[in-house]
Order: sequence, then C-alpha cells, then structure tokens
Amino acid sequence: RIISALAEVHGTSVCRARDALFITLCIALLALLFWLFSAFSDEIFVVSKFIRDLGWSGHLMYFALFIWVGLPFGYNWSTLVGLVGFSYGWAGLIDTHIGTIASYLFTFALTRWCCKERVESWVERLGPKKRQYFLAARHVIDNEPAGFLMLALLRGNPVSTFGLENSFLGAFCHVSIGRYICASYVGLFRNLIMCTNVGVLVRTVGSFDEVVASAEGRREMFINVTVWVVFFIGLFVFSRYLMVRVLPRLISEGALQEVKSPAH
Repeated sequence: RIISALAEVHGTSVCRARDALFITLCIALLALLFWLFSAFSDEIFVVSKFIRDLGWSGHLMYFALFIWVGLPFGYNWSTLVGLVGFSYGWAGLIDTHIGTIASYLFTFALTRWCCKERVESWVERLGPKKRQYFLAARHVIDNEPAGFLMLALLRGNPVSTFGLENSFLGAFCHVSIGRYICASYVGLFRNLIMCTNVGVLVRTVGSFDEVVASAEGRREMFINVTVWVVFFIGLFVFSRYLMVRVLPRLISEGALQEVKSPAH
C-alpha cells in the first residue's frame, strides 16, 4: 500500500521530462527575482547602511527582522542575510547565525503549539493514499536515520520560503528539537555563506552596479550563480531519488497501522 501511494504521488522514475521544465521555470523565476533585486539594490543598501549606523540598536533591529522572516508569512530571508553581510562584513555571520537559529526555533515552537491540531485535521481529510504518503514521510523524518538527510535537504530547498519550512516542520512533524536544530543548520549553512559573501562583496566594491561592472565582481557573481544552479539541480534530482527509491524501502507497514487502506 505504501509503495503504491508514493508511486501515485511522485511516479517511479527519478527524472521525468516535466521535471526539466519545472527546473527551467524555477531558475527563470529566480533570475527574475535577482533582476528585481539588482534594480532596487541602491535603495536596499541605503537601508542597510542606516541600520549599521544605529550601533547596537542595529543588531537588535536585524534580530527582530530575522524573527519576522521566519514566520509563516515572512519572506526574503536570503536578502536579509545579504544585508547583514553588507552592514558588518564577515563578522555579520554572528548576527545571521543567532538570528536564523532563534527565528526557526521560535516559529517551530509557535506553530507546534497553536497549529498542530489544525494541520492534523487537514491531513485526516486527505484521500487515503495521500494521507498514507504524508504519514510515511513524517515517519521517516521523525524516526529514521535518513530523516536527518531529508530535513537538511528540505532546509536547503531554494523554492519554498524559510518561514513556510519552519511552520511545516513545527505543525506537522514530531521531530525532536535537537534533530531539527542540527538538520536546519546543516541545510541552511550554504545559503548563509553565499548570501553573506554577496553582501561582503558589495560592501568591498561599493555598490551592486560596481560589482557587476568589475572583473572581480563578475567572477564572484558567476561562481555564486553557478554553484547555486548546480546545487539546485543536484538537490532536485537527489530529492526525487529519495522519494522514489529510498523512501519506500525505509518505511514498514507496521509504522502506519493507524492509516486506513484505500479500500475503506
């Protein structure tokens, strides 16, 4: 039953023709967002300079912004990390680490406390096979050694937002706090470094336009974009491999005895 439910949702092939279209659309969308960011970069970095000039109050303001972007409706966590890098250089990693960890812990605890019953009710209203899939995925995340890897991959996912991931893991999964903290850190570490690097580069050169205009700036941006694209494609393919090859083998029928069969 479990294997058939997983196959219905994700298919049986690691790579499908429509996956290439999905990857292309995602890269095009993120390229559009990057262009919008570059168009308003001067205004964004003026705000960053203003916060930096506030002294210790600026650190507190960034901390509050991290809490906000980690909420279910928050967004632009990556941009915020870059702004901190622009304000404080590589020393800003202290702010981004403290703010990011506090943010995903706060939203995780908040949604687990106030949204868990609602999400459970929503899962119960799903069709039997989809409900079976969700419970199987939760079982792996909560209990299996591969669950740590799945959590880290989810946190490194460039499509979903930082806040939505925090909310989903808090409201739906039963994962322990320790596993959640460690897997989230591993998954987010690459983005922390890359986004901070962009902010530091702009801080060093002077503006985003100058970064693009200089040979060093273009080289750094090319490396960042190339690493991101390779990581995105690799993450997508590896996630598909986990879904269609690994996940069915990790879950036992006994782990899902509470799920009714499709015939019921």
